[in-house]
Amino acid sequence: MFFSRLVSVMAEGGLNVSVFKYPLGFIRVIQFVFLVIALAAANSWHADVTYVCVDPTTNTTKPPIQAKTTTFSMASHQLETCDGGKSTFWTDGAGGAAGFFYFTAVVTLIFVLIVTFSYVVLWQIYSNDKRIPLADLAVTALLFVFWFFCTSIWWSAANGIGGQTSEEHVKAIIAGAPEKWGSFVGVSANNGMLTISVLSGWVLVATLALNSWFIWKEVVPRSESAPTQIA
Repeated sequence: MFFSRLVSVMAEGGLNVSVFKYPLGFIRVIQFVFLVIALAAANSWHADVTYVCVDPTTNTTKPPIQAKTTTFSMASHQLETCDGGKSTFWTDGAGGAAGFFYFTAVVTLIFVLIVTFSYVVLWQIYSNDKRIPLADLAVTALLFVFWFFCTSIWWSAANGIGGQTSEEHVKAIIAGAPEKWGSFVGVSANNGMLTISVLSGWVLVATLALNSWFIWKEVVPRSESAPTQIA
């Protein structure tokens, strides 16, 4: 039954692009933009640690080692040691928080694309079947809860990553095991990307909360309205 209605509505054409002039559609565009920013910023993070080792047989300095990490599971990530092997450098990480953040972002991105498609292409079905706006409201409210918790956790994890990759902390690690890591040269971490991802997460929390309120106040009681009547 639903699929037959879907085919007939799509065959009739008439995309309701005017929905983007009103909060119902416009807020979904904002969510899409900040979802992309949050994912891109988190994916762009990396940390580089540079150190030099001394050859014990010749007592000469070897070429500097520049070890790079792009994973948030820092406690399990191994860097090259002075003896040519590999060993864990950091003792803490944020793999769980990052996984929760990525999962929430990907699920939300899929949902936003689907619901935006329904606004533009399937508005007749959306507006005539009150169960669909209610489902939209329920999922949007659930995602608000997910984003509130995942952004709070990710915020704490991002601060932890900043501490782990700070110059003082990296110096202390190398100084504590010079036979393994030699001597400190430098460290570079673009932790600003993590800040951008956290801020994007809080924007999504705010827009999802506003989105839930708007659906409840405007769409559900007035499901028979045309998109141009919703303001």
